[in-house]
Amino acid sequence: MNRNSLTPRLSVMSLLLIPLSSVELPLVQQPGSAVVIIADSEGRQVRIGDAFRRHRGFIMKRLTSRSIEHLEITGIQVVHTGVAACPATEDDICRLVESIARGLPRRDVIGAIIDTGITTEHPEFHGKLLEGYDASGEDENSVQDRAGHGTKVAGVMAANINDGLGIAGVADKVKIRPVKVTQRNYSTFGDAQLARGWEAALNFQDIDMIVYAAGGDHTPDKEALFMRLLTKTVEKGVIVLTGSKNSDEVSTEAELALPCSLANQFPGVLCAAATTATNPKVLAYAASRHASFGLLGTEVWSPTHKCLNGGCVYGSLGGASMATAIAAGVVALMQSFENFTPAKIDRMLIGATEGRVKTVNGTEMDYGSLRPDLAVRKAIAEAAPPPRPGIVNSLGRLLISIGEHGRANPLSSSLHVSMSMAMLELFWDGLTSLPYVASISWGVGR
Repeated sequence: MNRNSLTPRLSVMSLLLIPLSSVELPLVQQPGSAVVIIADSEGRQVRIGDAFRRHRGFIMKRLTSRSIEHLEITGIQVVHTGVAACPATEDDICRLVESIARGLPRRDVIGAIIDTGITTEHPEFHGKLLEGYDASGEDENSVQDRAGHGTKVAGVMAANINDGLGIAGVADKVKIRPVKVTQRNYSTFGDAQLARGWEAALNFQDIDMIVYAAGGDHTPDKEALFMRLLTKTVEKGVIVLTGSKNSDEVSTEAELALPCSLANQFPGVLCAAATTATNPKVLAYAASRHASFGLLGTEVWSPTHKCLNGGCVYGSLGGASMATAIAAGVVALMQSFENFTPAKIDRMLIGATEGRVKTVNGTEMDYGSLRPDLAVRKAIAEAAPPPRPGIVNSLGRLLISIGEHGRANPLSSSLHVSMSMAMLELFWDGLTSLPYVASISWGVGR
């Protein structure tokens, strides 16, 4: 059974863990034992040993078949804990099995949205907002959104899920640091506000990404500014999501809108072009030649900044800003499994595109349409822990995993070890019940 069919498809209803010391069963009690039942979504039994091989390192370091009884007819597995073959406790086994049901461990991803601010009182953001920064220069010193654009972007990316309100954001485990760069109810801002806001975003030491769902005309000075901002951002290991220009003008000047036209020069800076809701491979706007991928950007519902008497208004918006917000949500999902480098996120996203997108007039671009489901699957696959040979366990023995079906390279005849050991155990796939014991005299060049 491969990992993808093991972890995401398990449900809480298909899992049972019972520490035998805490219940009365018509069985011979064995302190430090647990009853485990694991089945996939099709009802097939999953052996805890197979699950352990894919989760090893997150919860437990060692589990061998000597500590497991398989009751074949009922599909029950009895795990004996606190012994040499399984030095873990019942709680360790419980956490392991629960992690299998949930899939890979996940974390909260933090995104700084450089925009018009955010509607802080909106119920869609309850529990989602962290401290932000007002870079607008206004006396008010508030991240409150007076124009609405930042609220829309944040909502599509991160609105609460299953709360009975409005919409569900793309990502669940995500927090927002709003950075406001606009004044009053305007959506425009100058270079000073942009530079100040970007600096503030990077000054938050915990952010994983910057979401900048905006763009402007190309000038040499503006290009120099963005080159500096993007360089410093990628150097800090922070991903940047931005969007192409909402224009059908395809002149060279229009195609060089910033910062989208610089995206392909930086690993981890990605520009989303809006595609239509009816066809994910047809662009909503023609001026999108320098984007990284196409993504849905029309007929997207989002929260607005208009709230009154406990009620808030929602509306439909289209364009590259919505494509950027969706892309940011996809990246947040990916990053929740592991803190990937910007270059890895870039590679996985580009690798999750299909075909080539084109304009309504049939002009084909050099990039494809992003499949969010495939991008997240790639992240899950890359976040899965590989087998870890050469672990020194608490008993002072060196455990060397030969590898699945014995295909790994044999041990080198010139082995250098700086510690003394009583015996060498070779575990087939890390699970065999019959370790090999050998007398070894350590030396150089044997």
